[in-house]
Amino acid sequence: MEMRGNDHPPFALPEAAKGSRKIRIIDGHYNLQFTVDDRGWIVVDGKPYQVHYIDETHFRINRQYFHICQFGETVIDRGSIVEKMAEA
Repeated sequence: MEMRGNDHPPFALPEAAKGSRKIRIIDGHYNLQFTVDDRGWIVVDGKPYQVHYIDETHFRINRQYFHICQFGETVIDRGSIVEKMAEA
């Protein structure tokens, strides 16, 4: 599935405290699926993506910016399989 987020953030990019940069992956109803560390990896329909923390409700994949619920609605709720990449 093609992921479509915003190509630029419409908000400031604050510096989060080191060690607290956890990205919540949720579905469109705010049900937590899992968390991933800043610059960690997720797998969407078998394809790996690195995720970058922006703030507690926003993250970036490649050049696409997502609100956590936007990602849940446009990716998870539409049937894509999203998993946390196993650590090596």
